[in-house]
Amino acid sequence: MTPVLRVLDDGTVALTVAPDPAALRALGAASAGLSVAEAARLIGRSESSVRRMCASGRLPARRVGARSWLVPRASVDAYRQHHPTPTAR
Repeated sequence: MTPVLRVLDDGTVALTVAPDPAALRALGAASAGLSVAEAARLIGRSESSVRRMCASGRLPARRVGARSWLVPRASVDAYRQHHPTPTAR
């Protein structure tokens, strides 16, 4: 935690405590989710298949921008539990 002094609109000074910015960035990166490429690799599907699964709701994900998806790790884990990756022959 980092102490921060702020001057308020009425001229008074307020002391607040803010989380460390580096820690927030690390937390955000860790909790943001997986890219389509990472999710595809983990579930053994193509990137286009993962995008279709996200769009249809079969793989819960969050749209980021017009064409990108963030896939929660929990979604990938649940998918893998119910749809085992085929073994190579």
